[in-house]
Amino acid sequence: MGRPLIGNGTNGLPNTGQDGGPGGLLYGNGGNGGSGGPGQLGGNGGSAGLIGNGGAGGAGGPGTPPRWSAKPAGRAAAAGG
Repeated sequence: MGRPLIGNGTNGLPNTGQDGGPGGLLYGNGGNGGSGGPGQLGGNGGSAGLIGNGGAGGAGGPGTPPRWSAKPAGRAAAAGG
């Protein structure tokens, strides 16, 4: 399976946008995502085991727009309700 039964996941490396590693299948916290370099998104947090917490996502590097700020262009608001 590639995952131990018990143990925490590894953290992603700083300035790489690397994802955090998964925690153990039964017990373990996911690793935190690594921060992104300039213009790069941060990594995703690793998944938790049956008992544990998922890792936090890494911060984006300088000049990276927030993921939620992108809006599709050319879409008009719907009329009515």
